[in-house]
Amino acid sequence: MDFSKTFLKHNWEAILLWDSVFLLSGYGVIRTLKFVKYLSLIVIIEDYHSSESSFSQ
Repeated sequence: MDFSKTFLKHNWEAILLWDSVFLLSGYGVIRTLKFVKYLSLIVIIEDYHSSESSFSQ
């Protein structure tokens, strides 16, 4: 029983599966992640400005 060979074989299958999923939806995923990152950045900046203005008053 060669554990490492079977483990590698199963991992390789999983990697291939993930690669094909990523290739099919990867572009959309990247765009979505960038969009979410951009939105969260805006929210953080808005939060910062609103808290800053409340401190100054």
